[in-house]
Amino acid sequence: MARSSIGSVLAKIVAITLLILLILIVVGEILARMFVADQIREGFVEQAKAEGATSVEEPHVSFGTVPLLTSLITGKVHHLDLGVPSTLNLDGANITGVPASDVSLEGMELRGDNVADNVHVSTQLPTDMLLRIVQDQIAQNPPADLGPLTKYLTVTDMTTLPEQDAIGVELVNGAATLTVQPEARDGQLAFTVIDSQVLGISLPDSVSQALTAGMQSAVEDSTAQQEGLRIDAVDVQAPGVHLDLSGSQIPLKQLQ
Repeated sequence: MARSSIGSVLAKIVAITLLILLILIVVGEILARMFVADQIREGFVEQAKAEGATSVEEPHVSFGTVPLLTSLITGKVHHLDLGVPSTLNLDGANITGVPASDVSLEGMELRGDNVADNVHVSTQLPTDMLLRIVQDQIAQNPPADLGPLTKYLTVTDMTTLPEQDAIGVELVNGAATLTVQPEARDGQLAFTVIDSQVLGISLPDSVSQALTAGMQSAVEDSTAQQEGLRIDAVDVQAPGVHLDLSGSQIPLKQLQ
């Protein structure tokens, strides 16, 4: 009976010890996730404010199902999802910040620049942003072969055409319209004019070239900080152009 009683006591001690260890691990995992998430949020807010953003929302941070405590052993976060809020501000011709994006990182280092082995970014460029940049590009670099009509060439509206996977561009308050289709080409975004409708005026090729160059500039401006990422897919969805980008060995601060 004594041996049975001792065995029962030892079994209870082992069970209680394991339970305490489990509780400590769970609490440690929760605290680790809270700490790392807070560091990422604070870094994003500080960087956004340093770049001129006046009102900044904190990003959503998620680490997936793999325990974050294992990162203390491997030195890398297995998986990290970021919902980065928009810091885009359209103030007349002045454009600051970037659109919202969803970012997934795999194998992110805990030290140094927090370089991730693999990165996927999903974002959308609103037509309002594209319109402002194209208007500025046309004003600064007008087509040379329009002669005296150059000063009347204005881009007055831009709309999405999801059924055609294209963008409708209105010139001179509807006097002419162009249908422009974006596509991913060799990791870059390219634009092609697939249709034009003109009422009473003749548009040379230089007009189409100026428009597509302006839209290309808009994309380059919005992804300028994301060096090392290539554009994998393009999809036109209201209210803009949806981009999927990917890359490897990308530091976290470059994506914030």
